[in-house]
This record gives sequence, C-alpha cells and structure tokens, in this order.
Amino acid sequence: MRLAQEHLSPAQLKDAATVRSYILTAIGWNLLDAHPEVVDKHPKKD
Repeated sequence: MRLAQEHLSPAQLKDAATVRSYILTAIGWNLLDAHPEVVDKHPKKD
C-alpha cells in the first residue's frame, strides 16, 4: 500500500479499491454481550 500511496494521488487511490465493512446483527451483539472475554482478549485502540 505504501508504494501505491507514494505514486498515486488520494483521488486515484479512492477509485483503486472498494471499502468493505462489517455490521453486527442483533444475534452477533447478543453473543458478544454474553461473552465479553472474546473482546477483552484483543488489544484496544486509544
């Protein structure tokens, strides 16, 4: 990615890749609420 950032403008990069995201369903949120240890074992961002 660094090579692309060095040679392409932000406008060119914008069209180079699609942005993907994930959305938790209600069932997923319920599972995370029931098992907070799954989230707790991962580092937190400041």
